[in-house]
Amino acid sequence: MKDIRKGADRLKSAELASLWAQYVSDSASRCMLLYFKEVVKTRKSRMMFYVSSLNSLGIEFYGTAVSQSPRIDLRAMYNKMLMDVQLYAEDGANLMIKNKWLEQPPLAFDRKDLADENKRS
Repeated sequence: MKDIRKGADRLKSAELASLWAQYVSDSASRCMLLYFKEVVKTRKSRMMFYVSSLNSLGIEFYGTAVSQSPRIDLRAMYNKMLMDVQLYAEDGANLMIKNKWLEQPPLAFDRKDLADENKRS
């Protein structure tokens, strides 16, 4: 029986990360294309959904970069870029809601209203 603890036979963390990123990218791309084909009708809305999906992938990749980077300066830079992409994605989502290409996402409950309602009953 081969000893699995030997480093030569094991994948390095960078190789595992690369394989996982490729798998997620391939499966996400396939899902997006099937969704576009079935649901999205107009050219403008199709482009907005495409950009929105790319924003989601960008957020995911920056999050992975933040968690994997050993350098504090790079983590700070990735966090700044992550926030910028999230704000850009929010603008796109608001534009899709305005044009009725996307329903408004579920919002958090108003906790004060719920607390007042519980006090009344």
